[in-house]
Amino acid sequence: MHGHDCIVVLELSAEDEDRTDSGFVRDFCELSVFKAWVDAALDHRHLNEAIAGLPPSAENLARWIFDTWAGQFPELGAVKASETPKTWAVHRP
Repeated sequence: MHGHDCIVVLELSAEDEDRTDSGFVRDFCELSVFKAWVDAALDHRHLNEAIAGLPPSAENLARWIFDTWAGQFPELGAVKASETPKTWAVHRP
């Protein structure tokens, strides 16, 4: 058993007409619910238990996060997950 410090990046996009009046795709403060979820669901957890049914790879983590959050963030275009500073997996359906 070993651990990684993972980094997760949400890639959001929108057409100009779908942006807020300030030009945002989504205000960053609205993403705090995602950070709270990551802390509760993944921080200091065994990924084999957190994403049950999937091998705990960066690829599966990115896909699982995308599938979990695409309904709440319709602007979500991709999720990137990193296990090391030099390796990334991207899920972009």
